[in-house]
Amino acid sequence: MHRVPGIIDAVTIPLKVGNAVKKLIAFIKVEPDKKNAIPEFKTFVKQTLLISIPEYMVPSELCIIDEFPVNTNHKIDRKELTVYYSKGLWM
Repeated sequence: MHRVPGIIDAVTIPLKVGNAVKKLIAFIKVEPDKKNAIPEFKTFVKQTLLISIPEYMVPSELCIIDEFPVNTNHKIDRKELTVYYSKGLWM
């Protein structure tokens, strides 16, 4: 997703139930001017991704966040992103 204009950074995580992946969720940091038209931007991102990757690899949800949570090692905390998703702490 780093090749999509307007995206600063992105992390995609699988949402699992047991061992089965139910869907892919992408958390993205976007350029400030993209926050004014979020639905249109999400559509643009999905269409852009479909050009270069198969449909099953395109995240089913795009969650826009301001900052990624980090763990004590200063790496993106993917478990915390799952909590963000379940609590709806994204745009």
